[in-house]
Amino acid sequence: MHHFLHRATKSAIICLAAFLWLQPHQNLALPLHPHPPQDSLTQIRQSLTEYKPFLVRGQDDALIARRLKAIEAKIALPSNPSTLQFIYTYTSSYSYGRNSIKEVLSKASFYFPIFEEALERHGLPKELKYLAVVESELRPKARSYASAVGLWQFMPYTGRKFGLRQDVFVDERQDPYKSTEAACQYLKYLYNMFGDWHLAIGAYNCGEGRMLWAVRAAGGSKDFWVVSKHLPHQTRMYVPKFIATAYLLSYAPSHGMCPSQELATLPAAAIQVQQATSLSNLAEHLNIPLSQLQQLNPHLKKDYIPVQMKGYTLRIPANRFTFWQAYQALEAGQWEWQTPALGYTAAEEEPAPAQSFPLVHEVMRGETIEMIAQRYQVSKNALMLWNRLTSKNQVQEQSQLLIWIDTYPTEAQVEIAAN
Repeated sequence: MHHFLHRATKSAIICLAAFLWLQPHQNLALPLHPHPPQDSLTQIRQSLTEYKPFLVRGQDDALIARRLKAIEAKIALPSNPSTLQFIYTYTSSYSYGRNSIKEVLSKASFYFPIFEEALERHGLPKELKYLAVVESELRPKARSYASAVGLWQFMPYTGRKFGLRQDVFVDERQDPYKSTEAACQYLKYLYNMFGDWHLAIGAYNCGEGRMLWAVRAAGGSKDFWVVSKHLPHQTRMYVPKFIATAYLLSYAPSHGMCPSQELATLPAAAIQVQQATSLSNLAEHLNIPLSQLQQLNPHLKKDYIPVQMKGYTLRIPANRFTFWQAYQALEAGQWEWQTPALGYTAAEEEPAPAQSFPLVHEVMRGETIEMIAQRYQVSKNALMLWNRLTSKNQVQEQSQLLIWIDTYPTEAQVEIAAN
């Protein structure tokens, strides 16, 4: 290029300079044209969904800028060198970043609905859910070198300030629900203080005191990119990383990044534990894997509720709430043995099971606990717990057993129970 310019005439140089000056301005003006040509609109739409596994530094800057602008967000998501650096790093071939994004995507199906519900309830921008990805990569037990803990990485003092209990038994900074509630309160507090989301997000990283000092040092500016010159390097990079994360999770499929195995959505119901118990014991009563209770209650340090925490709130799968109510009634001696109506008639559309359903089985000659449990596809231990049996040999002919099933009773199950 240098050799060519030396041999070019003065007029050719002027023409070339004019072309180079106009070209980027034409590209920038395209999305802002009031009535762009139909072909241009088609090209823009195609670029937003184009499958491009690996981005090329310098060549795809305009594509990233268009895609960022297309994300529906209340918080500005501008493209700048720092943001581009993160995006190119995480979309490069064989990078650690690609694998970490896939891991995040596998957890997002469980955690994002929790975040989105709380953010909507507080009237906060939904894209703030990406902040938890920046903080912890959606790892509820994440711990930093500075003792920040949980999905939202609360420091001990800040956690207590927003009502998160921390003691030998629990650390509610690891509670997906309570920590998200605390994060919403904290982010709302920061936004009310600074009046700008970029500044509020930066303050979430460095603290409101440090951000106030930086704003004063920048002459009272409310522009994060001006204030950032007075902030620590980590905070200067924090907002660009947040923007890059919004891009990466919005366009992951376009870059060949998909979850290997999604963490299933698990709607939860809150219960109050009135006695000392372990999660393993509770899982047996509810006839569910222990891992589901651990997933919903990662803040329990020992998977155990001691007697001094009587009345503490736990979360169980929502479709097991009826199990819990029945168990509570049994423990209180309030259960009344009533045969449920078995005249079940299927609806035109099979209703989705929102809860568990009771059946009463009359034991026939030769039947054992194992046989009955297998017939109804429940565990032997659960069957014994529901009926307060201390021994599998306790079941007798013509005795009645309470059985809870996950779906509406089938005709076959009704016939078995009735006979």
